[in-house]
Amino acid sequence: EGEYFLTILRADIQNSKSHNDRVNLRLCLEDASNPNVDDIYVYLPVPNAEWKANDPKSHKKGSNRFKDFIDAFGVEMPLEVSRLIGASGWALVAEEADDRDGTMRNQVRRFIAGKK
Repeated sequence: EGEYFLTILRADIQNSKSHNDRVNLRLCLEDASNPNVDDIYVYLPVPNAEWKANDPKSHKKGSNRFKDFIDAFGVEMPLEVSRLIGASGWALVAEEADDRDGTMRNQVRRFIAGKK
């Protein structure tokens, strides 16, 4: 586990069944000690009023994570995919078992705003 500088390689916005839109990101972890490290995939639900009405607790947690991402990567609102590609920021990354198949993968625990 540690703090790493990440760059967005790919981004798209997709309609999600549970929270309307979500941002799908492919992040490159810059680690000089291990240049062959796998990219990190992150899925961020975009906060909205329907989600807040249906599940306020989950909405608050998701909104905070989304805000931390926006702040860490210096993304301007309204959100546009074209402005995400190439943006960089810091995150706390840890290796964790994937929920689907148990494979160990790097996961973003939280985004770190304000770190240069």
